[in-house]
Order: sequence, then structure tokens, then C-alpha cells
Amino acid sequence: MLLRQLLDWEGAVVDTEPSETADAEQLAEFLKTEILDDQIYVFTPEGDIVDLPRGSTPIDFAYRIHTLIGHRCRGARINDQIVTLDRSLQTGDRVEILTHKQPQPRRGWMNPSLGYLHTAGARAKVRHWFRAQGRESAVRAGHELVQRELLRLDAKNVSGEQIAAELGYAATDELYAALGYGDKRASTVASAALLIERRQTAGDLLESFGVTPQRKPHGPSGVSLDGVSSIQGKRARCCNPLPGDDVVGFVTRGRGVVIHRRDCASIRDTQEPERVVEIDWGCVPDELHSVAIELGARNRSGVLGGLLKLVANLGAHISSAHAQGSRDGEAVLRLGLDFRDASHVARILERLDQHPDVVRVRRIKS
Repeated sequence: MLLRQLLDWEGAVVDTEPSETADAEQLAEFLKTEILDDQIYVFTPEGDIVDLPRGSTPIDFAYRIHTLIGHRCRGARINDQIVTLDRSLQTGDRVEILTHKQPQPRRGWMNPSLGYLHTAGARAKVRHWFRAQGRESAVRAGHELVQRELLRLDAKNVSGEQIAAELGYAATDELYAALGYGDKRASTVASAALLIERRQTAGDLLESFGVTPQRKPHGPSGVSLDGVSSIQGKRARCCNPLPGDDVVGFVTRGRGVVIHRRDCASIRDTQEPERVVEIDWGCVPDELHSVAIELGARNRSGVLGGLLKLVANLGAHISSAHAQGSRDGEAVLRLGLDFRDASHVARILERLDQHPDVVRVRRIKS
């Protein structure tokens, strides 16, 4: 009935008894060419039409059909093909939602950078569901999220209390609740942890060497030493420091200043502590920095290529890749990646962790 109304409204010619297939094809073509650009029109498996804002995903579609279907969504088929839940729907798509028996929405759906939800209404329904579970459940989930992020970043000396203070929360449970409710994102926790790690041991190592830490404005090169700007520094390969990490310089013979992480074993065990100097390392615009990422993924055909494509699309340059299979059906991937800064590392780790074939992912410091 809706099909005929739409076609008649546009003055289209319709057979007296059109077939269902002809109806769908005719309407899909009409919708693609005639409807405003800010809306899309997709089909349910029964042939009903659902209108959504352009950029909507299968989860948006599920919540538009019914809130409970959205809460139970676990997968989707578009035009009879299994797709990821962050896939953007197109006008004319036929969408089928695969569901759990019980509601199991994911907090990651509310993260805009992951692309699972496009509509504010669907995002509000997910947030409302988590709030309805109660504060105790939110605090427990938030605590687990913080511990997972610290483990993934190998930030052994950073605590939940420090992260809460860094983000302006008077109590740790307030941070945990905000995370559990979806008001704060995992990448925010990771970025805060990296900043804390940068500052927490500032001056400790140098003071043990009798060196007074100094902070001077950095020059165009991004490195300042003892008030002198534009010092040419090189990053140490042993610890792959990133802007945002807590770093020191090591004055070498003939190679200038080499930048190390402050907790690097080469610095901690050096026999020449007098060569360790405090530096101020700024981030040169558009400069890339290398770091190693280790992933455990399901060992199936096409996984490596898909992950490499995902990483490239997220803005990281892949400098090296090594894969090793195992008998338990899991592949271990070590990727050398070039990032813009430490927060970029956090965002990409979060996105990789959401990949259905990734079992675990973590940053490797050395």
C-alpha cells in the first residue's frame, strides 16, 4: 500500500497487479534518484520501508524497528550478506537483524569513533539501558574497562585513582560509573593513562644522577636542551618513545641526543649516567612516530589483509608486519606502525579491540 502511495504521489506508472519483485526494484530505483540526500530508505525482510538519516547503521535500523530488537542485536544481513554492525546502510538495502535471546547492548556502540550508531535516538536508548541496570553495575563495568585499558597499554604504574584525578573526578567510583553509563570513552582513559605515565616519574631518575630537571620551551625541531632550542634528536629503537611518553635524552658520541623513554632499560642500566639529560620534546606537526602493536586474532583466511586495511584506514602507516600461526587456531600478529601521537595509539588500539576476529591487542614498549 505504501509502495503504491509513494509511486502515485510522484506520478509514476504502476501496473494493475505488479509483482513483489518488480515493486521492490521499482521503488528502490525511485528512492535512489528522487528522495532528498539526507535520508535513506531501506527494506525489512517482509518488504516494509524504513526511513533513516543518511549514515545510519544496522543498529540504528534495529532500534528504529523496536527498542528491544536494538538491545538484542548481535549481527545483521544486508541483501542476504553478513555485514559488520558499523556498515553504513544505502537506499534500497534489504536489512535483516540477527538477535540474542536476551538484551545484550554493548557500551562500545556509544563511542562515535567506532561508528556503530549514527542517530541520537538510538544512542540515547543504549545509554538509557545501561543506566537502568543501576549504578553498581556501571561501577563494576567501568572498573573492568579501566583495568583492561591499563593492561593493554602495559601501564603498570598507573592506577584508577590517578586516572580519576587526571579526568577531574573526586572519587574513583564516579569515573567508573561514568564509564559504565557510557558518558566517558575507553580512549579517554587510555589517553589519561599515557599522560600520567609521562609525568609520574618526572625528575626521579635524573635527580638520582644529580641532575636538576629543567623545562624549557621547545623550538621548531621539537627538542629543547638546557635552554637551547632546535636540538636534533633521534628516537631510540629500543623503546620507541612517542610524544606524550615520559622521555629523557642520552648524549651520544657523534649522533647527538637520542630520545629514550624514562623507564627504558638502556637508561636505567646505563654505566654513564652523566650522559642522561632532561629534554623537552614537543610534537612536530605531521611527524609520525613508530610503535609496535601485538594482536592475537582468529587464524582464518583473509584476517591479516583485513586488519592491515583497517589500520591503514585509521590513519596509521604500516612499516612492518609479522604473522605467526599456532595450533590452537590463533594467529599472533606484530605490526610496526607509525602514529601521530600517543592519543592516536589509544584510539587505534580501541578500534582494533572491537574487531570481531581480534582476541587481544596491546602496545609493546620494547
